[in-house]
Amino acid sequence: MKKIFLLFAGMMLLLPLTRLAAQTTLDTAVNFHVKTIDGEPIWLFDLLDNDNKIVVIDFFSTSCGPCQFYAPDFQTSYEDFGSNNGNVYYMGINWGSNNQAVREFDSTYNLSYPTISGTQGGGNTVFEDYNILSYPTVIVIVPEDHLIVNKEIVPPVRDSINQAVTAAGGILVGVEEQQASALKTVVFPNPAGNYATVRILLKNQEKVAVAVYDLLGRVRVRVPEKVCRGGTIRIPLALENLSDGIYFVTVSFGGHTITRQLVKSSL
Repeated sequence: MKKIFLLFAGMMLLLPLTRLAAQTTLDTAVNFHVKTIDGEPIWLFDLLDNDNKIVVIDFFSTSCGPCQFYAPDFQTSYEDFGSNNGNVYYMGINWGSNNQAVREFDSTYNLSYPTISGTQGGGNTVFEDYNILSYPTVIVIVPEDHLIVNKEIVPPVRDSINQAVTAAGGILVGVEEQQASALKTVVFPNPAGNYATVRILLKNQEKVAVAVYDLLGRVRVRVPEKVCRGGTIRIPLALENLSDGIYFVTVSFGGHTITRQLVKSSL
């Protein structure tokens, strides 16, 4: 999936995302009634109590660079757990935008999970009720006592979200082959100096693209898409122009994207 980044002035205020601290002060969920941008009503406690669903919420802003960067990861995780047809229900709750702005955000980043706008769907009220400290914030709520069992999925990449949802009892749907490839996708050495290698296992011939992003969602290294035969593939990364710090390596193939954290260190 394409990741387009519309960075805005002041986005540096959102960098607390990188710290390992809770982004909501609540331990127990507060009930809410909202409407999606398509007019579908959602009652949180109905999902938890009547449908016995685990609920995963992405609190986001349409103008937030990290929200734009991680939205495709949330979408892929949503698909991994059955697109709300399994025992997990995903939704995105917006701050500050109307239905049309959220609809445009969804279209830009190819999102299909239910989304609620801030000003027309009730998102702003939920943000306030949950005391959301920064965004994007992804939380996991379980039916048992309406507990928020994970409120610090940092960074909110596909693997981290999937691990949190699985730990809460979520059941993956039809992703065995994806999991096999994901488990065997590694970036080494890590930490890395001026060079690193991406190793991936492909079952079939695929078009593969690799990119390295910084914490602001900017592409710093890009390996053009190329056709790779099935088997173990190694793709070199040149990092000599990067400063020391934390980066994210995305590997895209077969309509899916796998993300790995990479530390660049000259020491």
